[in-house]
Amino acid sequence: MQNQQEFFYCTPFVFILCFWITACQFLAESEVKDENIPIARVYNQYLYLSDVSGLINDDMSAADSVELVNNYINSWINKKVIHHKAQQFLPEDRIDIEKQVKDYEESLFVHTYERELIKQKLDTVITDAEINRYYNEFQNNFHLNSDMIKASYILIDSLAPKQDSLRFWMQNRTDYKEELLNYCYQYSQSFSVEPQWMVWHDFKQKFPISDRYPPANRFYSGDRGQQRFLLKVDETTSRGNLQPMELVKEDIVKILVNKRKIEFVKDIHKKAYTEARDRSSFEVFDIAPDKN
Repeated sequence: MQNQQEFFYCTPFVFILCFWITACQFLAESEVKDENIPIARVYNQYLYLSDVSGLINDDMSAADSVELVNNYINSWINKKVIHHKAQQFLPEDRIDIEKQVKDYEESLFVHTYERELIKQKLDTVITDAEINRYYNEFQNNFHLNSDMIKASYILIDSLAPKQDSLRFWMQNRTDYKEELLNYCYQYSQSFSVEPQWMVWHDFKQKFPISDRYPPANRFYSGDRGQQRFLLKVDETTSRGNLQPMELVKEDIVKILVNKRKIEFVKDIHKKAYTEARDRSSFEVFDIAPDKN
């Protein structure tokens, strides 16, 4: 009997959903434009057929369509019910909430407008001269916190072939870059043919050449377990010195582009204000009390 009752109550609802789905499909396939057929209500707010017609497509089965529409309707009802409850519970704060929503809407419009203009019109090309000027002007922001070493390296298995040739190529890296790369792609687990800056503490953990800070322009090789490393030190610099330009160039570019964005947005606001003022699009009313 219970199952019969459940079927009795569910069947009309499923029938209605199927009707809605059929109507949605019919409207999608025809030129009928009036989709303002109410399918649910919460207090004085309505959900219309047009709100769910886009949920259904021809690839969906009837059962899936019914479930999807049913879930959407239930979700919509839950949201509207709790929203209505919140409005009743916070009547004094409602004006403030509406003001916040309005302020957020205005801010969102302005932000989107600024972003689109930046995307279309802002020049983001930063020249080397601008980078160098900023680097020299704000040197206090670019001091090193640790010793640094610039080196190229190759890490191979200790039994890898052609190690004599590799050693020669590494010592003459500039002239044999192609040979080095071909070798590394075949036999190296980790390599950097182009020299890169690394923190000395991290470097000596990976390549135990010495506990002492190495001089520049030196070649080293050694073993670490089953692996052999070859490396060439190009430059070194100590803690407290200026960071090499290579390490900070990208950060400086980001800083300068961001400064341009700020100035660009300021200019947008200034031009909009000037245009509105020149067209008498705004005015400020005198609200001083009449002394008479």
